[in-house]
Amino acid sequence: MTRQADTLHGDSVVQGYQYIRVSFDGLNMLLLDNHSHPVEPARALSVDARTRYSVGRMATDKGNLVAYCLNSRLQLLNEMPLSRRVSIILPVNDDLIAIMCERAERIEFGTIPKLSPVPECMRNGYTPVSHLSIHDGKADIVVHSPDLVDHIHRLITDDAGDTAVRQTG
Repeated sequence: MTRQADTLHGDSVVQGYQYIRVSFDGLNMLLLDNHSHPVEPARALSVDARTRYSVGRMATDKGNLVAYCLNSRLQLLNEMPLSRRVSIILPVNDDLIAIMCERAERIEFGTIPKLSPVPECMRNGYTPVSHLSIHDGKADIVVHSPDLVDHIHRLITDDAGDTAVRQTG
């Protein structure tokens, strides 16, 4: 049985937790990492600085970070839906990026239901998803933070170009 998790707001920092559940576009993702994940409000986002791949820049005490939005198929969006109210900050080598999401909540390591391997039918091509966590009739995808960062980098450098970025709507 899972225990109720605390929802993070503002400039909270998650310490001593290994999972962060982020929600966006109807998808729940458990991010697995041993690093602290600051959560920033979307109001710190400057959309004037957006690019083809990013939705803007996030002003934080750690610097001016590139902000990305993903849809439920883990493709990049070039416009941020209004429902994205917080961001999770992830390390990229010696830098940081922001991922815009609807919710972010910390989950204690011992409260995650059993993890199951990704079924073979979901493994066509590259995916950052390593496991599924099924609970209360719902499934969360499980992604290691470095794999999510690598996935975003792959989308940006994908030779197919336009297939990597989708319009919102």
